[in-house]
Amino acid sequence: MDPVLAAVECLRTAFPPDAEAPDHHPRRREEALVSLVTLAQVLAPPDAPPLLPLQFEVLFRQLTHLLLVMKAWEPSGTAEEFLRVVLRCIDALLRSPLVAADAAQLLSGVRLRDITGQALSELLLAAVVQPSATLCAACLGAVSRVCRPPA
Repeated sequence: MDPVLAAVECLRTAFPPDAEAPDHHPRRREEALVSLVTLAQVLAPPDAPPLLPLQFEVLFRQLTHLLLVMKAWEPSGTAEEFLRVVLRCIDALLRSPLVAADAAQLLSGVRLRDITGQALSELLLAAVVQPSATLCAACLGAVSRVCRPPA
């Protein structure tokens, strides 16, 4: 199975998109954290295969969903580590080569416009509540990259 697809499926299993209740299962968080680290590693190499626009969309939606899920968590080392990895994944996704599109087009397009706004809101809220200045700056950096993705 494709490593990107495998990581996304594991994230979807741990935190289904339609789940409304906050997650209280540390094991699911740990499994999702491992999947996120794998996803960041798969997306990060400069020689990574280009993503199709639909793959980009699914990944961006999933990462935004994780930002929403995390908002309900109690502050903890796991939550901070999870946020750091989500930010790494967002950065890697925005830097990933795309087939026949660019990230700015997709993020501002009809299909992702609402999700992009939601991601920006969640990143700003995450920045406000961070006790660490470094993590706050990382959230604001992600806002900047979503607003103006790297070429």
